[in-house]
Amino acid sequence: MASEGAGVREIRGKAAVLCLVYQPDVLVTGSYDKTVTLYDPRAGYPVLASRKLHSSAVLCLAANDHFVLSGSEDRTLVVVDRRTNHILQKLQ
Repeated sequence: MASEGAGVREIRGKAAVLCLVYQPDVLVTGSYDKTVTLYDPRAGYPVLASRKLHSSAVLCLAANDHFVLSGSEDRTLVVVDRRTNHILQKLQ
């Protein structure tokens, strides 16, 4: 990317990022510290929301315009509404 003239940005966190999903309006990361964080890539990556949704590391993510799904080492899947940041469902 940098060789094509695109800007390179860095996200610093307290724990290792284990998975991520990118869309033009949101970057979602899942971390070793059980946290799912949403960033706005259009605004230089300020945090939109950050929540500890699991009791173990976040291993996988999926996102669309309405939902963020996260899967964890704790064997749970959590569905969150992107607009309200409320948990809609937690599956075990």
